[in-house]
Parts: sequence; C-alpha cells; structure tokens
Amino acid sequence: MPTSQPGRAGLVLLNQELVVRFSEPIDPSTVTNDSVRVLDEGGHPVAGQLRCGSRSLRFSPIPPVTRELRDGSLSLGGSYRLEIIGWPTSYGIRSRAGRPLEHSLSVSFEVPRDPTDLGFPSPFVPVGVGEEPFTLDVSHGRPLRMAADEPVLDLHFTLPPRPDRVTADAFVFVDLEVGSDSEREIIPESVVVLAERSPWSRHYGSTVRVRFRPDQGIEAGDDIYLMFRSEPDRVLRDYGDRPLVPSVAPLKVEIDPGSRARLKDFEIASLDLEPMADVGLGFELADGRIRPRARIEAGTGRDGDFHPTVDTVLDGSTPREDGSRARELHFRDFVVPADVTVRLVGAEGLRILVTHEVRIEGRIVLEDAARAIPWTAGEHPGFAALVEASGVAIVTAGRIVVAEGAVLEHVGELMDGASPCTLIAAAGIQLGDRVPPRTVVAVEEGATISGRGAGLIRLAVQMTSGVPEGTQLRAGSWTGWLALPPQHIGRIEVLLDDPDDGLQGWLQAAEPSSVGGQSPLVAPRHLIRPIPLPLREPLDVRGGAFVRIGFTAEEVGPGALPSAAGFRLYERDRPR
Repeated sequence: MPTSQPGRAGLVLLNQELVVRFSEPIDPSTVTNDSVRVLDEGGHPVAGQLRCGSRSLRFSPIPPVTRELRDGSLSLGGSYRLEIIGWPTSYGIRSRAGRPLEHSLSVSFEVPRDPTDLGFPSPFVPVGVGEEPFTLDVSHGRPLRMAADEPVLDLHFTLPPRPDRVTADAFVFVDLEVGSDSEREIIPESVVVLAERSPWSRHYGSTVRVRFRPDQGIEAGDDIYLMFRSEPDRVLRDYGDRPLVPSVAPLKVEIDPGSRARLKDFEIASLDLEPMADVGLGFELADGRIRPRARIEAGTGRDGDFHPTVDTVLDGSTPREDGSRARELHFRDFVVPADVTVRLVGAEGLRILVTHEVRIEGRIVLEDAARAIPWTAGEHPGFAALVEASGVAIVTAGRIVVAEGAVLEHVGELMDGASPCTLIAAAGIQLGDRVPPRTVVAVEEGATISGRGAGLIRLAVQMTSGVPEGTQLRAGSWTGWLALPPQHIGRIEVLLDDPDDGLQGWLQAAEPSSVGGQSPLVAPRHLIRPIPLPLREPLDVRGGAFVRIGFTAEEVGPGALPSAAGFRLYERDRPR
C-alpha cells in the first residue's frame, strides 16, 4: 500500500473534510483512534468523525457554533497534522489482504485566519446542494410558537448560518398591542446556534435558539411577529456568505397559553445517579451540577475492563512488551467474580487505577504488599504521598465494594505499623467482614466508608476532577425512577437546564406495577426505548407512571467536564 506525501503544508477551512485514498481496500478493523488521528500544535487529539470507505478514510471536523468560532475541532490560524500509522507498528493500517501500510504518514495543514487565502468568502466550505436557498425552514408545516412561562423559540434554517453573524441584532421581534396602533420591539436575551441539527428537517441546516427574559411581558394572546434585518452588516449569512432570503411577510409567533406547566420539582441534590452498564464512567452531583465522575488520579482506562473468569496474577514486576514494568494498570472496571482468585504482587509496587468502579465478589490475595504507613485515622495526607507509600494501591473515581462473602487477605508476615494495601475511592467504600486489619481506606470529603472491617486506617484525600491528557472515555448514568403524580393526564416534556456541549440527555418511561403501583415495571416489554432530549414532541404517559432521565457524554477528554445544572419536568397539555 504505497503512500505519497505533499511537499508543503495545506490550507483547510473550519468544516472541511480531510480525505485520504489508498491503493487497496482497507481492513476497517485496523482503523482506530490510535492508527488515524488529527493532532493540534500541542500534540492533543482533535475531535471529529472518522469514517472508513473501501479505499478511503474521511475525517470530518466538528464546526464551531459560537460567535467566537473557537468551540469547533479547528481554530482560525491553527496548525495541525494528520497522522496515519503504518509499518512497522503492530496497530497500523492494513489492507483487507493483511498487508501493512508501507510507512506511516504525517501531513501538516493550517486553517488560515483570512479565508480569502483559499478563495472563499467565509471560514467555512459552503454547505448544501446547488442553488438551495438560505431561508427559514418551514417545510415541517408547524407554526412558530413558544410558551409564555418559558419564552424560548427554536428557528430552523435550511442551511447553517455563520455563527459569527448570529446576533440578537439580526432579528426583529415586534409585539403589536391589541386594540391600538402602537407596537414595541422585544430584544432577545440571547441568540445561539445549537450544535445538533433539527431531527425532522429535510435540509442541511442548523437551529438557532432565541431566548427572552421571563420579565419581558410576553403573555398568552400577544401578537408577536418576527422579521429579519436586511442591512449588509446585520443580516444573517450562510457558510458561503450569502445573505438570508427573508420571508415575504412578517412571521407570527404563537404564544402558548400556559400549557407548559411544571409537573413536579425534583431537587437534584437528592437524585441517585446509577451508572449505565456499557460505559466507562458514571455521573455525579458536584457544585450544583451533574457531571461525569472522573478523576485525574483514576487513570486513562487504556487497559480496558478487568473481568477475569479464571484465577489471575497481577504483578507489578512483570515486564511489558516495551520493556517497562507493569507497576500501573489502567482499567475502566475492576470486577473479581465469585469463585475467582486474583493475586496482587506488590514487591516493586502495584497501582491499579480504575475510571469506573471496583467490585470484589471473589478472593484477592495480597503478596509482598505490606508497607509502613505513617498516618493514623482522620489525617489528610496528600494523594501522591499516600499512593507512593503503599505497596498495592487500588484507586477509583467511583466506588469500591467488597461484597459479603468476598475475601481480601494478606499472606506473609505483617510487621507492626505496616499496612497490607490501600483502597482509595472518590465515591465511597463498602466493605465486607473479611478485610485484613490496618487496611488503608481513603475517600473524598462527603463520601462514606461502611462495613465491619476491624482496625482500618480511615483517611480523607482530595482527588482532581478530570481525566489525564490524551484520554477519551464514554460516560453515562440514569437517575433513579421518578414517580409522576397520580392525577397527571396527558403529555410530558423534559428540559435540561444549562447543558454543556458534549452532554446528551435521555428520557425513558415505564408503567407502574399492577400491585400497588409503587414501583415501575422494568421488563423490556413495559419500557419505552430511551428518547433523546429535547423531545421532538411531548410524550404521552398516564398518571402514576415512572420516568427516569439519562445523561451521556460520548467523549470525556482533557478540559472542563461536560455538565448540566439539572432538568425540569413539564405537563405539556394541562387538563381543562
């Protein structure tokens, strides 16, 4: 599979697709985030969608949606490189016939600050087909409407508007006072481009969300009309810098007469967030927000899930393929099933770092793991010092559970003042009754340590929110089931409060049990499939039903963790 490399750096735009073609069909199983990656100047991976064709690879960057154009994959004036790994690495691209790519490829490119360098009028490649007009999308036939008690209006356009041209000054909202010739202009509080496309639109465009303040006097029955500015410095423009084609007449915005009623208030501080089974991180409540439970100290999860089915040995002195020692193992989950024994050998130190949870149902044997620990219960050693002083340390961003009947034991002599191992969990520790004395158990402030272990050294530690550089993990959690009021009749709607980009909300509903109705029927035939938020339309559920809200983040990487301030549940059609 020969390759060729251009002689100079290329120039691309913010939404431009990168395409690499090969001389032979590609084995798609070899196309991974390790074998194909786009990196910025600092060597950090760039987010985007990677697709594999028969003889081609395509990388589509995420276009920015904020006015500053800094929230997409690429930035104006930024320098990047595309790397495709080939021979002699073991994880490089291969053909379907098994032949490795002849050699690795590294192509540098830049995003110009001035798009005219590439002959384009804007920093974006134009989107759409042919002469498709840039207009407000009314193909769905629905009226423009918003609720008086939640004055938010979503406007769907046939083509994506340039985010740097989306300002409140581009829109004119006029309230015609009933019974008089006067009118007043209503200025939006905020106008933003949403990252997701409209789920029912037939076009390539995106949605602009216009939000007003509740105190701006928008009431049911008001005659509010929308118009668009046409002045060159204020008009909306698409990626090709074409101005919006305005409607022939002003567009009426219908004000919903109070039909969105708050159904029930849920205090997020009382929510029990249950992790989803197929993801590497759960969510937690922190600083009044719901966010992935991730800690820098819990590692990268690069070694996958640890779920042994036979007796296993983890030895910190075992050499790896690259010659290093396996002193640090990075797992997403660490589960020791019943009837399985895992030996942890800590003669040279062993660190087991877990991004999700640790659950021990079988037997763990600690060998050559004892170390002198200078702290006593209640003291607050630094995290790094505590781990460094330990022979075997198990660290997780979630919980550690040593189930009833499970065994955690130390073999060999335990000298005075020595500890057999250290358990550190940000979300709390639950112990059975077979844990060796002087085991160090450490949690963050607010988390609990429960169980009957004797002679434990109980400590508090402070871990760091986030994940290490270069890490990308999925996260997901459900709330517990929430009961709807028995008197509810009609449809419900759920709104996330202040969600960050990268966080997706979900709604799932279940019928109440036939005996007493105090719990949901969770058999698959009684559950609706999870529905992404925001809902396309309100969901029909009857009184006494149960709902739960899910939160997922596909990629939790360096930087701020995606979060939301909570959610609100509404009754959309109030019985009359």
